[in-house]
Amino acid sequence: MKAGFLFLTVALAAAAPILAAPASFALVNATGGDIQSMDARKTGTSDWKAVPYAARTGTSGAATFDNEDCAWDLRVTLAPGGTITYPNVNPCEAQLLTLRRKDGVSWVDYD
Repeated sequence: MKAGFLFLTVALAAAAPILAAPASFALVNATGGDIQSMDARKTGTSDWKAVPYAARTGTSGAATFDNEDCAWDLRVTLAPGGTITYPNVNPCEAQLLTLRRKDGVSWVDYD
């Protein structure tokens, strides 16, 4: 029993970095406007950093975060002006994230 528990603990510890590892993922722009730029910060911090991403409405593009953190706030700037903030986005959750906005409400769908 003790050996089995130790094996499971070691296996989970070895898998943890894989689950939280940063990766490229696709962002679909379903905001209804063209995204001119995007910034990201770790949730709970105030340090916004530019993330290379721009997409016309209805299209997608790739984004990569260099940090092994799974909780981010995303802020997109729309081409005609205005910003949308998506709090607590988890890019570790899926490889396809759809940024949505309708009637003043914004959310992220994970696929």
